[in-house]
Amino acid sequence: MAPADQRLDVWLTRPEEDAAAMAAAVEALGYRALVEPLLQIVAKPAAPLELAGVQALALSSRHALPALPPAARGLPVFAVGQATAAAARAAGCQQVLPAAGDAQALAALIIARCRPAAGAILHLAGQDVRPGLAEALAEAGFALRRVTVYEAVAAQALSPALIARWRARKIAAVLLFSPRTARILVDLLQAHGLHSSVDTARAICLSESVAASCRTLAWRALEIAARPDREAMLALLGTANESNDDRLP
Repeated sequence: MAPADQRLDVWLTRPEEDAAAMAAAVEALGYRALVEPLLQIVAKPAAPLELAGVQALALSSRHALPALPPAARGLPVFAVGQATAAAARAAGCQQVLPAAGDAQALAALIIARCRPAAGAILHLAGQDVRPGLAEALAEAGFALRRVTVYEAVAAQALSPALIARWRARKIAAVLLFSPRTARILVDLLQAHGLHSSVDTARAICLSESVAASCRTLAWRALEIAARPDREAMLALLGTANESNDDRLP
């Protein structure tokens, strides 16, 4: 492993708590974890949740969990992936079923395990919701109640430290987990005049929809994880690090 001052950076763009959880894994692969979120999670005040007629909860992010009242923790919880499922269990939810990492997989799991006649699905969500869940559930005859409990606020600028690392071509890879984050990244790189120097950086994306949001830039490589989860992205990052010496001129 290279000395700490010689390691290349991997930019973790997720909200700070999510990024912090990945930093140790990134550093174990021989990189320097550079945590600079492009989204900040802000809770939104909401009226008490109406649970009458609800058969189960859908969680597309663990950021919705602070809004979950104790009375709801005995309901079945369908989580978008393993990380959200683990957070739901830690929050006291008793029946947690994880999906395979995206909205389509979450919908498929709910359809397989629930019946439309048994009641509504309550989706605790952020302000910006990716398509897939509501459409699939509606087609299968389910009633979906969506309550917005948080907002992900976009960063307006990059820090001077990150800009300096980027200009020095010290950032080997950027991890991108959502189409919105990828769009924010592209906008900020263009705003700071950094968009023409992405040719030494890899964009490692959770899914094709994430990759599509940053294809306008000429990355050294634009790579998509084999599965839409954190472990698959780290595996892809580890593969990239096997040829560490040839990534930069």
